[in-house]
Amino acid sequence: NKMTIGKRISLGFGFLVLVTLVLGSIGVSNMRTASFEATKLSDIYTPEVDVANDVYKTASNIEYEIRAFMLNDDETALANAKKYFIDLKKFLSQAEAHAKKYNLKALSDNEKAASKALNEYIASVDRAEKTLAKKKKLDGVMVENGALFVKNVDHYVKSQETILKQEIDEKSE
Repeated sequence: NKMTIGKRISLGFGFLVLVTLVLGSIGVSNMRTASFEATKLSDIYTPEVDVANDVYKTASNIEYEIRAFMLNDDETALANAKKYFIDLKKFLSQAEAHAKKYNLKALSDNEKAASKALNEYIASVDRAEKTLAKKKKLDGVMVENGALFVKNVDHYVKSQETILKQEIDEKSE
Protein backbone atom coordinates (compact mmCIF):
# COMPACT_ATOMS: atom_id res chain seq x y z
CA ASN A 1 0.00 0.00 0.00
CA LYS A 2 2.90 2.35 0.47
CA MET A 3 3.88 2.09 -3.19
CA THR A 4 3.37 5.17 -5.16
CA ILE A 5 1.72 5.23 -8.52
CA GLY A 6 5.10 5.77 -10.24
CA LYS A 7 6.55 2.66 -8.57
CA ARG A 8 3.47 0.62 -9.48
CA ILE A 9 3.68 1.73 -13.11
CA SER A 10 7.42 1.01 -13.14
CA LEU A 11 6.84 -2.41 -11.58
CA GLY A 12 4.07 -3.19 -14.12
CA PHE A 13 6.26 -1.98 -16.96
CA GLY A 14 9.14 -4.12 -15.64
CA PHE A 15 6.84 -7.15 -15.49
CA LEU A 16 5.72 -6.54 -19.10
CA VAL A 17 9.36 -6.26 -20.18
CA LEU A 18 10.15 -9.53 -18.35
CA VAL A 19 7.21 -11.32 -20.04
CA THR A 20 8.28 -9.89 -23.40
CA LEU A 21 11.86 -11.13 -22.85
CA VAL A 22 10.67 -14.63 -21.87
CA LEU A 23 8.33 -14.88 -24.87
CA GLY A 24 11.03 -13.46 -27.14
CA SER A 25 13.60 -16.00 -25.92
CA ILE A 26 11.09 -18.83 -26.43
CA GLY A 27 10.44 -17.53 -29.96
CA VAL A 28 14.17 -17.30 -30.72
CA SER A 29 14.67 -20.83 -29.37
CA ASN A 30 11.83 -22.15 -31.52
CA MET A 31 13.18 -20.35 -34.58
CA ARG A 32 16.64 -21.84 -34.01
CA THR A 33 15.10 -25.30 -33.73
CA ALA A 34 13.08 -24.71 -36.89
CA SER A 35 16.20 -23.42 -38.64
CA PHE A 36 18.15 -26.51 -37.54
CA GLU A 37 15.37 -28.81 -38.76
CA ALA A 38 15.10 -26.95 -42.07
CA THR A 39 18.85 -27.20 -42.56
CA LYS A 40 18.72 -30.88 -41.71
CA LEU A 41 15.90 -31.34 -44.21
CA SER A 42 17.72 -29.49 -47.00
CA ASP A 43 21.20 -30.90 -46.32
CA ILE A 44 20.40 -34.48 -45.35
CA TYR A 45 16.96 -35.72 -46.29
CA THR A 46 16.34 -33.95 -49.60
CA PRO A 47 19.65 -35.14 -51.14
CA GLU A 48 18.94 -38.61 -49.78
CA VAL A 49 15.58 -38.67 -51.56
CA ASP A 50 17.15 -37.20 -54.72
CA VAL A 51 19.81 -39.89 -54.92
CA ALA A 52 17.26 -42.61 -54.15
CA ASN A 53 15.07 -41.25 -56.95
CA ASP A 54 18.03 -41.25 -59.37
CA VAL A 55 18.81 -44.85 -58.43
CA TYR A 56 15.19 -45.88 -58.97
CA LYS A 57 14.87 -44.14 -62.36
CA THR A 58 18.16 -45.56 -63.61
CA ALA A 59 17.29 -49.07 -62.43
CA SER A 60 13.96 -48.81 -64.25
CA ASN A 61 15.74 -47.73 -67.44
CA ILE A 62 18.13 -50.67 -67.10
CA GLU A 63 15.20 -53.04 -66.68
CA TYR A 64 13.55 -51.68 -69.83
CA GLU A 65 16.73 -51.92 -71.91
CA ILE A 66 17.62 -55.41 -70.70
CA ARG A 67 14.10 -56.60 -71.47
CA ALA A 68 14.53 -55.31 -75.05
CA PHE A 69 17.92 -57.01 -75.27
CA MET A 70 16.67 -60.35 -73.95
CA LEU A 71 13.45 -60.48 -75.97
CA ASN A 72 14.74 -59.08 -79.26
CA ASP A 73 18.51 -59.73 -79.15
CA ASP A 74 18.80 -55.94 -79.47
CA GLU A 75 22.46 -55.05 -79.03
CA THR A 76 21.68 -51.33 -79.05
CA ALA A 77 19.51 -51.86 -75.97
CA LEU A 78 22.40 -53.73 -74.35
CA ALA A 79 24.74 -50.80 -75.07
CA ASN A 80 22.19 -48.42 -73.52
CA ALA A 81 21.86 -50.66 -70.47
CA LYS A 82 25.64 -50.65 -70.02
CA LYS A 83 25.60 -46.83 -70.02
CA TYR A 84 22.88 -46.93 -67.39
CA PHE A 85 24.99 -49.38 -65.36
CA ILE A 86 27.73 -46.74 -65.21
CA ASP A 87 25.20 -44.09 -64.14
CA LEU A 88 23.75 -46.39 -61.51
CA LYS A 89 27.18 -47.11 -60.06
CA LYS A 90 27.78 -43.35 -59.87
CA PHE A 91 24.47 -42.78 -58.06
CA LEU A 92 25.18 -45.62 -55.64
CA SER A 93 28.59 -44.14 -54.84
CA GLN A 94 26.88 -40.80 -54.20
CA ALA A 95 24.47 -42.57 -51.85
CA GLU A 96 27.39 -44.22 -50.06
CA ALA A 97 29.21 -40.89 -49.65
CA HIS A 98 26.04 -39.16 -48.39
CA ALA A 99 25.35 -41.99 -45.93
CA LYS A 100 28.89 -41.80 -44.55
CA LYS A 101 28.85 -38.00 -44.33
CA TYR A 102 25.64 -37.87 -42.30
CA ASN A 103 25.81 -41.32 -40.67
CA LEU A 104 22.61 -42.58 -42.31
CA LYS A 105 22.53 -46.29 -41.48
CA ALA A 106 19.43 -47.19 -43.52
CA LEU A 107 20.79 -45.49 -46.63
CA SER A 108 24.16 -47.16 -46.14
CA ASP A 109 22.58 -50.61 -45.72
CA ASN A 110 20.37 -50.14 -48.78
CA GLU A 111 23.29 -48.88 -50.85
CA LYS A 112 25.37 -51.95 -49.94
CA ALA A 113 22.51 -54.30 -50.82
CA ALA A 114 21.85 -52.46 -54.10
CA SER A 115 25.55 -52.48 -55.05
CA LYS A 116 25.79 -56.21 -54.39
CA ALA A 117 22.64 -56.89 -56.41
CA LEU A 118 23.90 -54.65 -59.22
CA ASN A 119 27.19 -56.56 -59.46
CA GLU A 120 25.30 -59.86 -59.62
CA TYR A 121 22.96 -58.44 -62.25
CA ILE A 122 25.84 -57.15 -64.36
CA ALA A 123 27.46 -60.60 -64.19
CA SER A 124 24.17 -62.14 -65.33
CA VAL A 125 23.91 -59.70 -68.23
CA ASP A 126 27.51 -60.47 -69.21
CA ARG A 127 26.65 -64.18 -69.31
CA ALA A 128 23.60 -63.41 -71.46
CA GLU A 129 25.77 -61.34 -73.79
CA LYS A 130 28.23 -64.22 -74.18
CA THR A 131 25.33 -66.59 -74.80
CA LEU A 132 24.00 -64.27 -77.51
CA ALA A 133 27.43 -64.18 -79.16
CA LYS A 134 27.54 -68.00 -79.16
CA LYS A 135 23.98 -68.12 -80.51
CA LYS A 136 24.87 -65.76 -83.36
CA LYS A 137 27.92 -67.86 -84.19
CA LEU A 138 25.86 -71.04 -84.15
CA ASP A 139 23.16 -69.34 -86.24
CA GLY A 140 25.81 -68.56 -88.85
CA VAL A 141 27.02 -72.16 -88.83
CA MET A 142 23.41 -73.34 -89.09
CA VAL A 143 22.81 -71.12 -92.12
CA GLU A 144 25.96 -72.45 -93.77
CA ASN A 145 24.99 -76.03 -92.96
CA GLY A 146 21.43 -75.34 -94.09
CA ALA A 147 22.67 -74.57 -97.59
CA LEU A 148 24.77 -77.75 -97.56
CA PHE A 149 21.77 -79.73 -96.26
CA VAL A 150 19.52 -78.41 -99.05
CA LYS A 151 22.19 -79.26 -101.61
CA ASN A 152 22.54 -82.80 -100.23
CA VAL A 153 18.77 -83.29 -100.09
CA ASP A 154 18.52 -82.15 -103.69
CA HIS A 155 21.31 -84.55 -104.68
CA TYR A 156 19.60 -87.38 -102.78
CA VAL A 157 16.24 -86.71 -104.41
CA LYS A 158 17.85 -86.66 -107.86
CA SER A 159 19.70 -89.89 -107.13
CA GLN A 160 16.49 -91.54 -105.95
CA GLU A 161 14.70 -90.34 -109.08
CA THR A 162 17.46 -91.84 -111.19
CA ILE A 163 17.31 -95.14 -109.34
CA LEU A 164 13.52 -95.15 -109.60
CA LYS A 165 13.66 -94.54 -113.38
CA GLN A 166 16.19 -97.36 -113.76
CA GLU A 167 14.01 -99.73 -111.76
CA ILE A 168 10.93 -98.77 -113.78
CA ASP A 169 12.85 -99.17 -117.05
CA GLU A 170 14.16 -102.59 -115.95
CA LYS A 171 10.70 -103.79 -114.96
CA SER A 172 9.07 -102.52 -118.10
CA GLU A 173 11.42 -104.43 -120.41
